[in-house]
Amino acid sequence: MARASGRSALNMKRRGDFFAIDRWTWGQICDRNEMNGAVAYLILAHGTGADNRYTNWSVKAVKTYAGIRWLRGLTAVDSLVRSGFLRRTQSATKEKPCYELVPADELATLQYERNHATLTDYERLLLECVRVGKPPSRSARHSLEQLALRGLLVKSPNGDYSLPDKPSIERDPIWLPGSLVTGAKGPEDAPVRRLRAAGDLWNLRMLIDLYHDHHLGDYGGLNPLVLRQSYERELVGERGIYRVWAFRPGSYSGVFEGPLGPHRHRPKETGRDHPVWDSVHALQAQGLLSFIPHLFEGDPVNSQAELIHPCAGEPTEAELGLAAHRAGLALLPAFKRENCEACWLAPVEKTIPNIQMVGIARLRHRPHTRKTSAWYAELNSTCEHWIEHYSSIESGHPKDGNVLPLSTVRYGS
Repeated sequence: MARASGRSALNMKRRGDFFAIDRWTWGQICDRNEMNGAVAYLILAHGTGADNRYTNWSVKAVKTYAGIRWLRGLTAVDSLVRSGFLRRTQSATKEKPCYELVPADELATLQYERNHATLTDYERLLLECVRVGKPPSRSARHSLEQLALRGLLVKSPNGDYSLPDKPSIERDPIWLPGSLVTGAKGPEDAPVRRLRAAGDLWNLRMLIDLYHDHHLGDYGGLNPLVLRQSYERELVGERGIYRVWAFRPGSYSGVFEGPLGPHRHRPKETGRDHPVWDSVHALQAQGLLSFIPHLFEGDPVNSQAELIHPCAGEPTEAELGLAAHRAGLALLPAFKRENCEACWLAPVEKTIPNIQMVGIARLRHRPHTRKTSAWYAELNSTCEHWIEHYSSIESGHPKDGNVLPLSTVRYGS
């Protein structure tokens, strides 16, 4: 198969400050449990051109952006080459290295062929028995289990074995902000460098995987089905067409699917929470992940409830949350207000009886793409609308004219 030299690709027009890696490939790299190799791959991937495939970044960039010294960086890059994740291009020289990030479908095929190349004669015989439908002997059970673990056989729930299909991996990019590697403006180190120094590959893996399901336009962050913070709600008052709800932060929850899927079988210490929460809280402590309270028409996990608006986060979101809180306070008498200092308040029309507040997981660093710009523009427009709405309630002159005197207020328990 002919290979591109990489020269023309590297001279292509650069994209914005973001890059992409393949999700399946990233999982394979993390499964090797080599922090330096995973970090080196991210850094070299950042150095690719618009094709996200060819890069002339090498060990020098690994040292610059990750703080990995020369010999260790060279070992990490060479290990990626030997494992098939990287390929030196024909134009590469010792002074001017150039690498190709091997596409996922090609990498899967190479791994499939390598697994078959290492088979013993006995293992080949077992595979042939499975292929023709001949029942293997009982003494072969252990060998069959090992072949299944290596992906060379598929075991059905009833204990039968079959040959797997040849790998067919579709491109599934994770779009990442360049600031993960190079850092944002300010004195703090780049996230990849900080997480490498902390030494827990699970934390780095989670951060990168979360970007795959990070949808600012749809959810304001991560899909709440995957990861979220719950809020307890309480009806604290009614006035006119509005109910005043108080929301207090609750527990975190999620499912072992998507970005959290690889964490399902992490070793767990007796009596402790699942270690996936160690990674979640570590990313929070690093300032890389936060949970932003959002109002929804209902439970976004168990229904098709739509997002109404956020109550914190960006400056305009924080202003909106404060406006909603002040509007809620304006509809309550003084003795009720004293018990609402440690919660979020929001006056909501009675036509939305199942209002819920959900903490949406949002990543701090975001790729500078058109989608991000569109989200930010829409966010500002939405916030302006709701700030005006809540300000009118607070001032006592809402546009609908339905705020009643305090004497008509009814209070929740």
